[in-house]
Amino acid sequence: MVREIKDGSGKRYRVTYQFKRISEEEEKLRTRQVISIFYKALRRKQAENYLRDRNGANEI
Repeated sequence: MVREIKDGSGKRYRVTYQFKRISEEEEKLRTRQVISIFYKALRRKQAENYLRDRNGANEI
C-alpha cells in the first residue's frame, strides 16, 4: 500500500507499507524520525564539503 504524506514545510513523501498498518500518530512520529536522519546526514555532508573546499582554497 502506498500513501502520500506531507511534513511541516509542505514537502511530500511517498510511503510504501509492507507490514501491518500503524496508527496515524505513530506514522507521523516515524516520518519525522526518518526525515531527521536524512536531514542530519545531508548537513554533515555539506559541512564536510565546505571544510574540504575551504582547506583546498587555503593551500593555494
